[in-house]
Amino acid sequence: MANTVFPNVAAAEKSLRDNGFSPHDKTGLDEGRIAADLRLAAEIGAFLCNNQQFETQLRIVSESMWKHYVKLHVDERNKFTRVISLVAEPFGFRVSTRLAPDPNRGVAIQIKLIAGDPELGYMLRNKLFWKDSMHNRHGEYTHALQWLAIANKFGRPAANLYAQAGNYRATSLERKTVFLWQWLADCFPSDMRADAAGTVLKNRETLESQSYRSPQVITDYLVRNMKGPLKGHFVSGFLCMRYDKRGWLLADTKDKEGNKLKLKKLGGDSKGHAEGKKADGQWSNSTRPTETGRARWVRDAAHDVAAVVAHAHKTYEKTFHDIKGNLYEGN
Repeated sequence: MANTVFPNVAAAEKSLRDNGFSPHDKTGLDEGRIAADLRLAAEIGAFLCNNQQFETQLRIVSESMWKHYVKLHVDERNKFTRVISLVAEPFGFRVSTRLAPDPNRGVAIQIKLIAGDPELGYMLRNKLFWKDSMHNRHGEYTHALQWLAIANKFGRPAANLYAQAGNYRATSLERKTVFLWQWLADCFPSDMRADAAGTVLKNRETLESQSYRSPQVITDYLVRNMKGPLKGHFVSGFLCMRYDKRGWLLADTKDKEGNKLKLKKLGGDSKGHAEGKKADGQWSNSTRPTETGRARWVRDAAHDVAAVVAHAHKTYEKTFHDIKGNLYEGN
């Protein structure tokens, strides 16, 4: 069954039921809690399939982030990650940086979580967001933005379900484990149906969903399909600036001033950017003694030594969500 987009909560509930999603570890989960978790998962699944509802909540999240951003000190680094953290904390989430959950230098802050990676379960159980290096269309911050929109709609219970998204599981027709995380928030858009088709659930659904259950669809909305930044939208404006600065936005043409027109697609690779930084001593491979550790990147002390102060970055006066402030390139 291709392109599963739930028209309502009942349809999402039926999918969960038909495919047999249940907790792998029932510790601390009584029947009432399990039923409530699956009901919330269905509500979130239907929410992510409703474009208008999701986009409304994402715009509210963007406004909240901008209100924090304009108050940050000009020299504070990693401002976008910082404001994600400020918006996330009241909902029960945290952001994975070198400061959390491990305060020691060397903790991964840019992570590519691949199939079967136990780090994913750790991040989910601890309600941690991470900077995702899967690929640029997937988006570095997309899952964080996705779940902030969810939390803005459903409140703190969203973080509790997030923590269980690796625990609730089903078995595919190929006898593979399918996590609630995949079913709910990590699907594939229709133009990636070949990737989605590798998993067929018991009711013949695949992981294809041309909806905001797929992170690529969120990135498309914010950066690509709208032909540039969404008007007055901080998150969209920031991401377009970031991707353009790194040469990841590919356009059909340029105007006479050299400005990019008609966004065509995303190119480049955020992991490749980290690899490039490795060459100048600012990044290194994670020292975790695991095969999947090769997919992680950490910042060394050299990164701080080489840090460019904020006044060296371009500053743009912007109005997002009817609030004026400065947007800093590279911060």
